[in-house]
Amino acid sequence: MSQFPQASLIQRVVAGSIAGLLGGLCHAAMNEIDRHALQHNADDLTMLGGVLTDDHSLARKIGIGMHLGFAMSFGASYAAILRPRDDADAMRKAVAAAMIENFGLYPLVFPLEDKHPYIRDGRLDRFAHPIALLQATLRHLALGIGIGKTYPTIVRFLRR
Repeated sequence: MSQFPQASLIQRVVAGSIAGLLGGLCHAAMNEIDRHALQHNADDLTMLGGVLTDDHSLARKIGIGMHLGFAMSFGASYAAILRPRDDADAMRKAVAAAMIENFGLYPLVFPLEDKHPYIRDGRLDRFAHPIALLQATLRHLALGIGIGKTYPTIVRFLRR
């Protein structure tokens, strides 16, 4: 794999933000796939937006906006802090960072779960469940692969 051309911090952050957006879309797609395949409604989009509204449709719309914003921030941080050197390094670091985020944040579901209105009333399945952990892991793997695969192309494009 060829090394990236020298990129400024701004170029890396822009590339990381765009890659984060694309990785976030991969995560959101996996959210839809795994909820149906595993028959466990641990929906990240509803969980995020559901703290702001009781309207399920609106909660998902708010949730996708929040989720993609978080993914863009994650991608920007990945690019600025981890500074991938080549294609393989970009993939390795993106997947590792996504797994660290997944397993670092997952324990927060235990104290917060009983406070979420959609989980309390049964509109969402519990997130503190082994299937939900599998779902979160698959989603973050999709996020990492999405970022790791797209970041190299984006940073090269910005360096033209």
